[in-house]
Amino acid sequence: MATPADVLRSLYSGYMQTLQGVSDFLKDDLPSQSPGVSKWVQETGRRACKKYARQRGNIPFLTSDPTWDGMCSGYLGSINEGPTSSGSYGPPYSGGQCSILYKVFFTSTAVRKSDGAVIDTQTDFSIFNGPILGAISCEGGSCGIPGLPTPGHISWIISGSLSDSGEIGGGQKVTIGNKRYIAQGFSGSSSLFRSTLQINSVTPNQAGQPDNCGSPPNQYRPPTFPPNLPALPNPTNPAPGFGNNWEVNLLPDGQIDICIGGECSGGTPPDGGGGPDSGGGPGEPDGDPQETDPNDPDNPNEVSGCAEDGNVLTGVQIDIIQEPPNYQGLGNIYYRSCWVWMGPSSELLDMVSDGKAIESGQFVIPDSRDCVCYKVRANPGFRVSVQAYSRPKEE
Repeated sequence: MATPADVLRSLYSGYMQTLQGVSDFLKDDLPSQSPGVSKWVQETGRRACKKYARQRGNIPFLTSDPTWDGMCSGYLGSINEGPTSSGSYGPPYSGGQCSILYKVFFTSTAVRKSDGAVIDTQTDFSIFNGPILGAISCEGGSCGIPGLPTPGHISWIISGSLSDSGEIGGGQKVTIGNKRYIAQGFSGSSSLFRSTLQINSVTPNQAGQPDNCGSPPNQYRPPTFPPNLPALPNPTNPAPGFGNNWEVNLLPDGQIDICIGGECSGGTPPDGGGGPDSGGGPGEPDGDPQETDPNDPDNPNEVSGCAEDGNVLTGVQIDIIQEPPNYQGLGNIYYRSCWVWMGPSSELLDMVSDGKAIESGQFVIPDSRDCVCYKVRANPGFRVSVQAYSRPKEE
């Protein structure tokens, strides 16, 4: 049985899906005579955007997903809480991929986890052997990397070299597999703070050395927001049928979680994905696997297709073949790696909720028996392989 929190989240999601322009809906004030449900949905979305600006650095999956930026920046700008720098897609820095000594310039920021307030900032450099693969941050945990120590709220620079010959600076170094992790940023063991780390530039340590081995893979670089934004007041519009005691929170996978009276939805809509099936089984592979390609000039990061004539689509099997270099997943579960649509034609497609969190190799099933076509769009930094399955249509 759906809880009140489930009902509210379903109501919010359904309302937002009918909008033609979510960004404009959140930015522009509604007329005073607007229905109460519309006012509540708008305040819920606006409140989620405010929390995105305050907590983005504490929710790793938000840093790899441009959706929130596109949805919220207009509204946040209208209340003077907009980004201080825009999000972008490309290499996080140029060069740094040769087997030479590099000078790595970086900025570390100590952030209070409860509200995202910046406590301290340090800019420095250290010298590491290349290739320089990126940076990760975590606090009180191992960033999902078995064997990685946890010296408080600390950041790590990742190197593909297993040698420390000639290196200067850098904290604790740990070799795991074919990568080395070098601790940087702030030390300490307080559970109230975390450290974020931004690599600003990577240059050869010796003048004249060639740096011609390419750049790290493209990734989405999120916007930055003003520090020390004020705490949020209590909600002002009552939730339809449930009163004022409600709240919206952001979950670790970037989904929203609506709570009423202290009971929360957990982020998963009632009647979740996975549609009905007539019992005919998954059928057979339909065509060859397709891989997303960020360099495709026509459809970057996207593949699509339809089942062969006379067949219905039974699902698509999705394999993760590339992830962003600093992506922090949970084991083999990938959040916001791609978006999945299925429907009765290429012009009539419905988003399938299962795609928001998948395991590599997962078989994603349509929400109805009448689907014929599909579309899969990988998020920046990810590449996926998609194998469609179909079976003869039952008369």
